[in-house]
Amino acid sequence: MNRRSFLQLSGAASMATTLPMMSFMNAPNPKFKLGYQLFSIRDAMAENPIATLKALKKMGYEDFEHYGFDADKNTYYGFPIKEFKTRLDDLGLTFSSGHYVFSPFITESDDAFKQFLDTCIEGA
Repeated sequence: MNRRSFLQLSGAASMATTLPMMSFMNAPNPKFKLGYQLFSIRDAMAENPIATLKALKKMGYEDFEHYGFDADKNTYYGFPIKEFKTRLDDLGLTFSSGHYVFSPFITESDDAFKQFLDTCIEGA
């Protein structure tokens, strides 16, 4: 196989991997929501979470795994829990999972961990 053939086949194989995603996004009534893990864009979410979510929705994403819960302030991305939920509802978006940072509690007391866990559950 020569270099040109290899590049043509590689390019075709790469494009073929996007076909399932393209057909999913173009389906009139998709069976599942397209999800996105917000940790991967945590800087953009910290800067302007609502604009970032609107941009993701425009790309076809509707469900998310959050990263940005502040247990000390009971906020997501700077918004109080209920206000953030209202904003998600207004945009027609959902969070089906969350990313909580438990590692600081490895060396803390069980009571401190349980209190943090209760706050996370309340936030969820």
